[in-house]
Amino acid sequence: ELSVQLKDIGDDGERQRRLHLVWSERSAPMGPLPVQERVATEWAASGIACVLVPLYARMRVLQVAQAGDSFDYWVGDGEQEYALEVSGTIRESLVARHTAKVRQLQENPYGIDGYVAVTRFATREAIFSFNRYEETV
Repeated sequence: ELSVQLKDIGDDGERQRRLHLVWSERSAPMGPLPVQERVATEWAASGIACVLVPLYARMRVLQVAQAGDSFDYWVGDGEQEYALEVSGTIRESLVARHTAKVRQLQENPYGIDGYVAVTRFATREAIFSFNRYEETV
């Protein structure tokens, strides 16, 4: 079970949701993952984001962003495209990580709005937000 805080997703402002994720035991790795904990955490956060985006934003992930784009993925609904920044942490402050990732997304070179999905695995919490581009002077 994941506690999801939605910020500016849809017309309801801010709200909390409980998300129940289920997977087959057969899909769990049999031994340690052959990657660093940081990499596994980011992959897991991307997996969570791939659930949050269609469920709450009614978008789908279109493609991976390029290096230097200030976000991770392009998402869209067939008419409009947005940025998506994803991050995961084990124990770091969820609010602080979300704030930093919103700032990063808002520095994108395209001047587009986008979503930020941050997950803290130790407490099974996530923040999923829609953020307007803010041009910096």
